[in-house]
Amino acid sequence: MKVRILAVFFAVSIFLAPAKANTGKIGDVSIALNPAPLSSHTVTVNVTYDFSAAPGCATGATTGCVKQFNVYTISGTTKTLLFSIAAPAGASTSQTVTGTSPSFTPAMGNLTIGVTAATPDGIESSMIQANVPVPPPAPIACNGTIN
Repeated sequence: MKVRILAVFFAVSIFLAPAKANTGKIGDVSIALNPAPLSSHTVTVNVTYDFSAAPGCATGATTGCVKQFNVYTISGTTKTLLFSIAAPAGASTSQTVTGTSPSFTPAMGNLTIGVTAATPDGIESSMIQANVPVPPPAPIACNGTIN
């Protein structure tokens, strides 16, 4: 499943692993599930961010910079922090950073993952997000008789 999202400062590729990954361009969010969705997965997120507009924080910086990218799972109006990816210290050009979540088991239905850029004092950008259907597991066995 591929969802196109316009982003001013960053783009995100999200993959649930193990999975056959879809590839995306800047501005795309791609999510892939393996065939056994109720098993344990990790999420690998690639964030492309233009640090020329808001640089990565240098060591000890407390204002005017991007400290990290927060990756959330979203259920209704509730967002839960899944993990964070550190911004490269002192970055001032467009760069891609990657992070991987701890293992978790997504519920059946729609899984929504969101990503924000965050400053050291906790101010976050608008969220880029994508949804992916999480189907039930496939049947274990099937028998038939030809009459």
